[in-house]
Amino acid sequence: DVYKRQAVEAWEPKMPEAHITRFLQEEVASILAQARLYRWSVLLIAHRLRHPYGSAVEKGTVISNAILEELRLTLQSTGRSVPGATVPYMFACFELVDPAKRELALKKTDAVVEFSKAWRTKIKKQLTAFWLIKDNTDRIHWSDMVSWFPQ
Repeated sequence: DVYKRQAVEAWEPKMPEAHITRFLQEEVASILAQARLYRWSVLLIAHRLRHPYGSAVEKGTVISNAILEELRLTLQSTGRSVPGATVPYMFACFELVDPAKRELALKKTDAVVEFSKAWRTKIKKQLTAFWLIKDNTDRIHWSDMVSWFPQ
């Protein structure tokens, strides 16, 4: 629905005044970044539910770039990843088509995904598998892609 999408697009996270003095500056930055990442992710998922991969590439790229930039800025300013950033990071990386950007994304996975080395390895395998399928398929629907991921 257009109104719901517009509401998500217009939403900006707000931190209660008490939290600003209660939490460290890095924690506040991380909380706000997490909210923005999930907002962008909702928009990207909604976009890809309406338009399969291989179509409406420009909008997908814009949203992907917003997610990747938010992560970059937060890492740069706080020195740490955003908790729960794995899913938004993967969604953003799915949109990448340039081999150099994909390679950089695989390298940055170690900084963005902090959970465990095994989890980072799994994410890298799933990204690589998705990109291979995406490069060899005209259209990929959101509902089909999970079955293609290596476990």
